[in-house]
Amino acid sequence: MEVRPTTTVTARDYVNLITISGNGHSVAGTLMGLNAQPKVVMVDDAAVDIPPADHMLVVHNDDTPGMIGAVGTILGRAGVNIGDMAVGQTAEGVAAAMVIVTDRRVEPEVVAELEATDGIGSVAVVRG
Repeated sequence: MEVRPTTTVTARDYVNLITISGNGHSVAGTLMGLNAQPKVVMVDDAAVDIPPADHMLVVHNDDTPGMIGAVGTILGRAGVNIGDMAVGQTAEGVAAAMVIVTDRRVEPEVVAELEATDGIGSVAVVRG
């Protein structure tokens, strides 16, 4: 692990931003507002805005119509409630990421069904 603190006098989107990268993935977070609420603001180069939670999914998918509905349908059939969701695109607009807060852990067979869906590249389960 390499830790590199950086500072700049040039204004950025966030006053304080922490980015963690490794194994080809990255996630960035910040504290927002007067109450310093934690927010995840980037996942693998896709801009998102969602508070961290105990149960989350990160779904990488093609940026095509129907992807949100397909994921929601699979989770709904499995009895998984979506508590919050953020969708972001990569800068090129070809790929997208969904960061989904769920009410409980998503079972491996549901993850496998999501991964087998056309247009979905990968699904990662994040536990808080």
